[in-house]
Amino acid sequence: MRLLALFCVTIMSLSIFAGESLTLVSVTDSGPFSPNGDGKKDACAITGHFRVSSAEVGNSPPNAPKAFVLEVVVSIQGARTVTQRVTVTGASEIDVTATWDGTAQNGTLKPEAEYSYVVSGRLYRVITANPSNPRETLIGASQSLNGSVKLDTTAPSIDFVWPKDGAFTNIKSPAIYGSYFDALSKVDETSVKFYLDGEPKEIVAGESAFSVSASELREGQHNALLELKDKAGNEATQAWSFFVDTIPPVAVVSPANETITNNPLIGLSGSFSDDEPSSEIDVSKVHVFLDGSEITESAGVSAGGFGYSPPERLYDGYHSLTVVVEDRAENQTSASSTFLVDTELPIIDSITPENGSYI
Repeated sequence: MRLLALFCVTIMSLSIFAGESLTLVSVTDSGPFSPNGDGKKDACAITGHFRVSSAEVGNSPPNAPKAFVLEVVVSIQGARTVTQRVTVTGASEIDVTATWDGTAQNGTLKPEAEYSYVVSGRLYRVITANPSNPRETLIGASQSLNGSVKLDTTAPSIDFVWPKDGAFTNIKSPAIYGSYFDALSKVDETSVKFYLDGEPKEIVAGESAFSVSASELREGQHNALLELKDKAGNEATQAWSFFVDTIPPVAVVSPANETITNNPLIGLSGSFSDDEPSSEIDVSKVHVFLDGSEITESAGVSAGGFGYSPPERLYDGYHSLTVVVEDRAENQTSASSTFLVDTELPIIDSITPENGSYI
């Protein structure tokens, strides 16, 4: 890169002030910048506002054999010094702007940091009667004023978003929020934008975090996009998706409720399904109970169901079978049945007529 030693002079007033011949009233700059070549904030403009109060300057006729020159010096810490000379033609207030592109004197880009600068000025009388040998006399020097500017080439980091990428929620109007960070120039709060399913959403954004109040969302996948810049114009984006699923899964157990069986080793089973395919059953959250005791570890649980063969004969009588199922969005359901095991043969108390009877 090369130094953009561009200066512009703006005549502010034609009135003449008494007192010191040259005063540096104020210094301003355009703020953090990032010389990355995107044409947005590639350089920093540093402006000195000078007041010329010399009556000699104000009363000098246009055709006089002399001129007045304002020499402005901008020194940037550890980088370079720029000197610019501007002809003063009776104006009392002048703005001079220098543009620094972030390079050192040899043209190499300086590392990102906060750089201080010093601005000062000198006012000269230049006798031009002999154009080949003009004579200069210093007639005024301003005080120095300083400031600082941040050269920042690193984009902000987006540290956290919620719901997370790939997450499932059973809340139809979930809170959407996140955090970000920029060490040097800080995040420009006005640059933070959020889009949901391609539509811009109203956002509350600060220097390090944002939040969105989402309206009621449809079931299924939603695509989110966060865009932001730091105050030097470096951009950061993050795209992610999450799922809304408020429908509980469906579970069925076997034997069905009120089943009567004479098989004390009857197989127990269950099947699961979920109406939102992207959510699916969370196998780690399935629990199976037989007569109040958990048998999950022996029940061969999968995303589609379970199967259990009692290791010992079930006693005659009523038994309960329960399964609790949860999907990845934390929607929960359960299914239960009560069945009867009866292996005893019926007893015939009497037969009429009795055996061997004559009628």
